Formats: sequence, structure tokens, C-alpha cells
Amino acid sequence: MQDDKAKAVFEEMHCTVNALVAKRLFYHVYEHMLYNNTPCFLDMLNYRMNLDPSGKAREDYLIFKFMLRQMKKHYPSKLLSLVSNKEHAA
Repeated sequence: MQDDKAKAVFEEMHCTVNALVAKRLFYHVYEHMLYNNTPCFLDMLNYRMNLDPSGKAREDYLIFKFMLRQMKKHYPSKLLSLVSNKEHAA
């Protein structure tokens, strides 16, 4: 089974990364949102709170997809640089 975070990267960014790289990318995107776009970070927290209880099993996947969409909307060049840096580090 494919890692949920790697699957989210593939679906949103159309690139394949392994589970470890996807995990690191998750933390870098999370950190960037926390320190550079507080309203976006709060939107992510609100999205997490409003997840359907049946979706809690796939919470990482759904939240990461949301975070990637927000980064693509607000900071597309930063997201591309994070993805390309993580791909080359693999």
C-alpha cells in the first residue's frame, strides 16, 4: 500500500516521491504555513476540526492534500522549490 502522504503529493503535484521524502515535505509545508501564512494555517486547523469522523482514518492524507492546495494557491514557487529539493534529496 502506498503511503498516504506520498499519494497526496502525487495527486496534487503529479510527481512521485517515497514515503520518507513525503513525510519531510509534510513538515516543511506545515512549518512554512505556520510561520508565513497564519490565516492559511488557521484554515487548515479549521478544516481538520470539521473532518467527518469517518474520515479520521485518512486524516493525514486529507490534511496534506489541503495544505498542498493552499500552498499552490498562495505560494506556488515556494512549494515547487520544496518539492524539487525533496526529490533531489531522495
